[in-house]
Amino acid sequence: MKTKLLSLLLMTHSIFAIDLERGESETLEGVGNLTHPEFTGNILQDKLIPFEIKDSLGEVILTGNYHSRVFRSNSTGKLVFAGRVRDTSNPDGTFGWVTHVRLQGFGFVDVDAEAALDSASAGSVRASRASRNVAGDVLSYTIGPGLLNPPDESTFFFAGTQAESYTEDGRVTIFASNDFGGNSFSVELEGTLVPVKPPLYLQLGERFFFETSYYYPIDVTGVAKGVQLRVETSPDLTAESWSLTSEPLRTVTGEVTRAYGEVYEDYDGKQFFRVVCSLPEESR
Repeated sequence: MKTKLLSLLLMTHSIFAIDLERGESETLEGVGNLTHPEFTGNILQDKLIPFEIKDSLGEVILTGNYHSRVFRSNSTGKLVFAGRVRDTSNPDGTFGWVTHVRLQGFGFVDVDAEAALDSASAGSVRASRASRNVAGDVLSYTIGPGLLNPPDESTFFFAGTQAESYTEDGRVTIFASNDFGGNSFSVELEGTLVPVKPPLYLQLGERFFFETSYYYPIDVTGVAKGVQLRVETSPDLTAESWSLTSEPLRTVTGEVTRAYGEVYEDYDGKQFFRVVCSLPEESR
């Protein structure tokens, strides 16, 4: 039988045109109609984070604000995370332009990526491409094809998710250049709006498979004779490389049980994890 949990984990909500899988890079078509339901909803929070980018000599070549926004989509009811680079300027005697933006904090959610066209949003230069690292926690948006040269600003770029809540624990890295084909300079900012990592809830009779580079807490509810839980790791996601962690197979019982928490923190970013839960054979 299917429960809300299984539907939430395994059903992909196609919010935008680009379903950004782990390890993929996709061209963004751009969206020109902000009245479309996916792009409308209640804005939950806007946050401006000031930044300055220095060159290799320590001279500030570009300043501005990073605009982090989260809103609840009218069409899906889930959270959409948006960002843009704004209020840009070059100090006297310097020059530089923004090339791309890297967001951290999305490793445990599906992501649909897009960007607003300049005619549909504040700003004049949109993101033309989005990519995601293999672990899935880092999203990168290439700004262009035109240069984001001060006082230009970017339009909003989007990460549609299935998340229900958010936090200010994210990070963003803004990259700039002052020489075609030359060095890239950057600054990392903390405090961006990102999805909250929720617990997974397992109901009696439910069996699911989930992969992530992070552990979720797992709450087991409605357990009768117990649920078997095992955690496996892989360095590269290939089928033959999965192996059981040092934690033995365990059976948990109780009305509500915290079966597995956040462990093996030293593996973060180095290993992939999958959590497999099932009822013991005699209980099926």
